[in-house]
Amino acid sequence: MEQVGLIGAGTMGKPIGANLLKAGYPLFVIAHRNRVPIDELINQGAREVDSYGELASRVDIVILDLPSSIEVE
Repeated sequence: MEQVGLIGAGTMGKPIGANLLKAGYPLFVIAHRNRVPIDELINQGAREVDSYGELASRVDIVILDLPSSIEVE
């Protein structure tokens, strides 16, 4: 099964991450200015990484759930 990385675990990203975990996908997340959704995903089985480079090196797929293209850039 593919390893999935999630950047942006906010209002939409957290439920996406939760659904991926329920479906059995290994999920990696990165710290967010709001720790609550990150901690909730970790409690459900996600693994936290310290950098975007580490996230990219561990996964096959990266999901970006960010407010706009400014954050993506």
